[in-house]
Amino acid sequence: MTEAWIIKIDKNLCTCCGLCMEICISDVLKENEDIMGVSAPSRCILCGHCKAVCPENAIELRGLDPDEFEPAPEKTSLFSPDRLQTFFRSRRSLRKYKNRPVEKETIEKIIEAGRFAPTGGNRQPVEHVVVHTPKMMETVLEITVETLADMAVHVKKKYEQEKKNGTRLSVRSMREKFYADLWLKIKEQHEKGVDKLFYHAPVLIVSHVNSAMATTQGVDAGIASAHMVLMAEALGLGTCFCGFFVLVVEQNRKLKQMLKIPEKNRTHLSFMAGYPDVNFLRLTGRNRAKVTWL
Repeated sequence: MTEAWIIKIDKNLCTCCGLCMEICISDVLKENEDIMGVSAPSRCILCGHCKAVCPENAIELRGLDPDEFEPAPEKTSLFSPDRLQTFFRSRRSLRKYKNRPVEKETIEKIIEAGRFAPTGGNRQPVEHVVVHTPKMMETVLEITVETLADMAVHVKKKYEQEKKNGTRLSVRSMREKFYADLWLKIKEQHEKGVDKLFYHAPVLIVSHVNSAMATTQGVDAGIASAHMVLMAEALGLGTCFCGFFVLVVEQNRKLKQMLKIPEKNRTHLSFMAGYPDVNFLRLTGRNRAKVTWL
């Protein structure tokens, strides 16, 4: 049986310039007399660097759409550094959304932005769940709020017991107590029809990773999510990360099953998205960066 190929080099196009071999991080390619050869195809991670630098476009990679390897524009034709920095600073966490659904085509563009994010070893292990129907958003919100409230009761009991025992309260205990009070307040507001968790956003995107596939799970999911929220911004949407929801998904097995997240996968990030119902007039301000120069 012929072994399935991973990388092919067109002998009619290859000039044996060696650029692909120089850029390959896995030592997949070798130099022959008149054409580049493939010495270790099993080591190929399909990063596409070899195809991207080939002047003759002589390389084909299995499973990757050749049309996606379109000519790269000059860097100077894209954002200038100052304009890009301004764009970064224009994104704020949005907690006031219009009562308007987000088109599926728009959500797909957001997901596509995450697809092109770099991942460790190019394993591309990040998967997503998109909650976008009003009924499903309401169901997920209800379960999340109830789970947070149950967690709050447990935390407060633990906190009170530590106080009763005269245990010196740690920073972690005090932080958990603060969140427990907040979770109960979220439930109280929810019962009044006020959503202080998802803020009535029409879309929730959840990113999860197969733990066995990735060694940099949180990093991979984080970079993909950064790409996605910036694309959402470019599409005229606003976004807000929701760490409490991630905590709940990993605590509530029924919710995880409802979202069709495999048991072996860990949820790392989630964010709401929707059309803004507020107009921010100024860019963000932040504390100075903490940097050590060596």
